Amino acid sequence: MRDPAAWERPEEFMPERFLDMAEEVDFRGKDFEFIPFGAGRRLCPGVPMAERVVPFILASLLHAFEWRLPGGVTAEALDLSEKFTTVNVLVTPLKAIPILASHQI
Repeated sequence: MRDPAAWERPEEFMPERFLDMAEEVDFRGKDFEFIPFGAGRRLCPGVPMAERVVPFILASLLHAFEWRLPGGVTAEALDLSEKFTTVNVLVTPLKAIPILASHQI
């Protein structure tokens, strides 16, 4: 893991070294670029739980609230361009206002 032949300054914590990786990296597949984060038996034990829980939480939020854009922003004016990190994220973070759904009252 701390092999200077494989990593520049291997003793330093430098998460930015992973920012310029290819866009087609699959952390569950056979791409080994993320091996420092664990793989196989040594993979983070929270990954399977997160893969199951996060969609449920998102669905619960979508069901419980009606969502509005702040300050009169229209859907057409949103910047939905993406940048690649370990996951695709929006260049400009999306801001939305949750309003308790009428069926929840």
